[in-house]
Amino acid sequence: KKLMEKLGIRYDITIIPPKLLGNEYVKTLGHYHPELINGLTYPEIYHVLEGEVHYFIQKPLAKNFSIIDKAILIKAKAPDVVIIPPNYGHITINPSSKILKMANFVSCKFSSIYEPIIKLGGACYFELVNGKFVRNENYEQVPELEIFEAKELAEEFSNKVQELEELFLEKDIYGLLSKNPKVLSFLNEPRRLKDVL
Repeated sequence: KKLMEKLGIRYDITIIPPKLLGNEYVKTLGHYHPELINGLTYPEIYHVLEGEVHYFIQKPLAKNFSIIDKAILIKAKAPDVVIIPPNYGHITINPSSKILKMANFVSCKFSSIYEPIIKLGGACYFELVNGKFVRNENYEQVPELEIFEAKELAEEFSNKVQELEELFLEKDIYGLLSKNPKVLSFLNEPRRLKDVL
């Protein structure tokens, strides 16, 4: 706990049971993180402990949350590690019939911002149980959806920021606190992830 305080981060575990919401899978409300420095917001790390997950991330154009520059769906399963890079809002979806259990590390120096996604009635795309994605008409501008496996992005991130390789190979990210806490320091230094995605 003292080490987390020193690093300025917190560790959470979230459990999302399988459920359908009409013709959609159960999902979180979704949120953005505030800006830390030079137009960059706080990043976040997720570690899938059990089950499968779809992380839907979207990057708005500057401060206009209804104009989306990038929309990406990341498919992950235990024990994948996923980084939500700076400037992306994100929604977590449980697309399976099993319980989703995940851990996350994030800076403890901010509060999440929910209002933009609530105001627009959700993310810029809705994932339906039939596998289709429907555009949210409340948004002014929405790009084509990109879909990646978590391992593809892990490789791309590691190639751009070499020190992240250890993070993606780790089966227990909590263990990094004692083994190599410096790997987690980017959670309060988003400039290190500026151009990863």
